[in-house]
Amino acid sequence: MRNYRDTLDITEMYRRDIGWYRCQFQVPPHWKNQYVKVDFLAANQTADVWLNGQYLGQHKGGYTGFHFGLQEALNPDGTNVLAVKVNNRFDVDIPPHTADYNFQGGLYREVRLMAWPKAFVKALEIQTPKVNFQEAEVLVNITLKNGGQTDQRFTLITSIVNPYQEIIQSKITETEIDAGQKITLPQAFLPVKHPQLWSPDNPACYQVMATLYNAQGQVIDQFQDNFGFRSLEFTPDRGFFLNGEQVKLKGVNVHQDLYGVGWAMDSTQKRRDYLMIKAMGANFVRMSHYPHHPYELYLCDSLGLMVYPEIPVVNTVGEEKFTAQAVAMMEEMIIRDRNHPSIIMWGVGNEYYRETFTEEVAEWALRCTEAVAQKAKALDPSRPTIQAQNDLKDERIMPLTDIQGRNRYFGWYTGADVYAGINHFEGFGDMMTREHQKHPQWKILVTEYGAEGKYGYHVNQPKRFDHSETYQLLFHKAYWHYIAQHDWVLGGTIWNMFDFTSFAKVGNIPHINQKGTATFDRKPKSLYYFYQSQWSQKPMVYIYSHTWTHRTAPPGVPQSLEVFSNCEAVELWLNGQSLGKHQASEAWVWPATLKVGLNRVLAVGFHRGEVVKDELSFYFYHAEEGPGRTSGTDAD
Repeated sequence: MRNYRDTLDITEMYRRDIGWYRCQFQVPPHWKNQYVKVDFLAANQTADVWLNGQYLGQHKGGYTGFHFGLQEALNPDGTNVLAVKVNNRFDVDIPPHTADYNFQGGLYREVRLMAWPKAFVKALEIQTPKVNFQEAEVLVNITLKNGGQTDQRFTLITSIVNPYQEIIQSKITETEIDAGQKITLPQAFLPVKHPQLWSPDNPACYQVMATLYNAQGQVIDQFQDNFGFRSLEFTPDRGFFLNGEQVKLKGVNVHQDLYGVGWAMDSTQKRRDYLMIKAMGANFVRMSHYPHHPYELYLCDSLGLMVYPEIPVVNTVGEEKFTAQAVAMMEEMIIRDRNHPSIIMWGVGNEYYRETFTEEVAEWALRCTEAVAQKAKALDPSRPTIQAQNDLKDERIMPLTDIQGRNRYFGWYTGADVYAGINHFEGFGDMMTREHQKHPQWKILVTEYGAEGKYGYHVNQPKRFDHSETYQLLFHKAYWHYIAQHDWVLGGTIWNMFDFTSFAKVGNIPHINQKGTATFDRKPKSLYYFYQSQWSQKPMVYIYSHTWTHRTAPPGVPQSLEVFSNCEAVELWLNGQSLGKHQASEAWVWPATLKVGLNRVLAVGFHRGEVVKDELSFYFYHAEEGPGRTSGTDAD
């Protein structure tokens, strides 16, 4: 039963506590001689598991999967009772302690009962140490386990499958595995000639398929996983290069959170979200601030979205046990996800080295960062590490990762109290320039930037903290213009793609962080279409703004109409009269004489022989102090 103080209630602080789950099940007769396990994709945050009263074990950490073998406690001929205790209470030794999002507890991802033969393919690690357009190398480490009671001989056939589902290479390996043991077999292949390189424009996914045969020639298990060929280069002066081509990272942050559903999003909802991200023109996703559902990574592989995953070290750190748990989280994430071609870096944490920290706490943050970054490098030297920081205790922490992520909110949270009397978003560019001049060796990614905007709320005179879409748009225009114009900035990730729940927020919708380009229930704001005009290659035109349906201004005040578009030219029509055609080099703003009452606007975009259109009707009134806010249903 849902508790009224849970994380989906926007008017109350939420409860973090213990929840119990029980289920009964029977296994099919043919499972009697197989390896049976229960597989959890996540449980937040500490899970204890029992089968038929026998304790199976514990897992700490709320975002990566775990499993337990059931052989010793399983009743193969009768009813079994599985019991799970999930504890979401604060634990000083488990990241995260606190963050600007709600920690929803329980079994919020799938739980699966699974069976394998006693001998099976346990793991598959794929490496591509050399990649170019002429050829690419593939190295595969395959771990096999013999869970039987006798030594056995096996034949392993490992194949590379191209994006057209054709087998292009195979390798046969004979091996013997002792009872109860596992071995890892390295598999080296001939270079793949003229590979299709994975990129946002061509998300070509190859596969490695491992098929295991017993001594009688029978197939007993098969395991396959995606991988891709691509090269990564991050430079401090020229930015990011994918497959030798300079690419600006055009990104968004995402949370696993949806109105009415919370963290328990299904695959259809996740797919809808990532299709929205791709349609906006993004090429990069920061999965903040924790490992997301593995299905999201397969979506990014196939859609061509580069990914920055991270572990949940957020805001604060603990001591020895906390650091050990953070290292374990990084290990679990990398082992689970390292084959995905979409992943281009590993995140060690977010905003956990604040200027208010004591020297002791700062030292623990340094130790944690160093330990986690070293673990990431040991497991996967092919990808860089990154941290995301805002204000800093000092700069000692920044060189501990390969990339320096900077969360920036000049013109929102910070302003006059931080930078030279500037209380506006123009301070962002000055700060970035000075930091680059001071640290020319840093590889800087703007890991967060944003301002809150309430869907459908527009004003004539926007200002900081008014929560209007108008101010949110001005903020983002200034930030993106700077990021796009400076090669040394790797790119930027908008905070956030979607509005989400946060107990800490006290804006005009309590406990909802409204910095999204779309609402908590996925309605696009004006900001979404602005970025689509900047990032997308598909011709589009959008009249700003479809939720600004009632507009006011004092008599005699000049009015203008704005359009977002990526077309070569746009012609604007007002009440049946053309206001002229603008070329792409001009601003998409037209001076307009609005009539009192209903106004009808038509925008026609022309791009390489293709025509796209957008229409909008709104009411205009004269008022001495025109707030210019929408009063329609959407705004209310």
